[in-house]
Amino acid sequence: MDRTDAAGRPPMPIWALGLVLIGFPAFFYLWSLALLNRDLFTFGDIDFFVTYWAATSAIYAAKVGIILWLLRRVGWTAADVGLAGYDRARVRRIAIIYIAVAVAAFLLIEFAVTQVTFDSDKLADLPGLYAETTQKRLALLVLALFAGVSEELTYRGFAISGFVSRGMNRW
Repeated sequence: MDRTDAAGRPPMPIWALGLVLIGFPAFFYLWSLALLNRDLFTFGDIDFFVTYWAATSAIYAAKVGIILWLLRRVGWTAADVGLAGYDRARVRRIAIIYIAVAVAAFLLIEFAVTQVTFDSDKLADLPGLYAETTQKRLALLVLALFAGVSEELTYRGFAISGFVSRGMNRW
């Protein structure tokens, strides 16, 4: 007889928790090694970081898909990891609000950058520590959305709920 928790769902299998808590960090470590081969991500006028960050955003989006697939595979739903009440209309509203705020912030930053004179010698001492082009700033904006959603769903949602289902204290 299978054990179920208070919500009537089976406990999260150890293999699923291991896949997420060991597999994803291991994959992202290997992904970070791609930084050592910039030629893989340099296309024409597009900066290396723009393509790397865009690819990383796509990986984060895929990670969300993998988590949702894994939930279905083990008999859980998105509501079981804290996404109750997030129907398509609500998700659409949240996405529209995020995009509106992000575009407003992006436009404000773009305007501010045109109003300031930067000392190129000082900025040359900070390579890779600031987004000096519009392409880079836009890529970071997209990355921020996907990274945040992905990490919250993975760790705050999936991992914590999985451990609680196995009898661990939430705190």
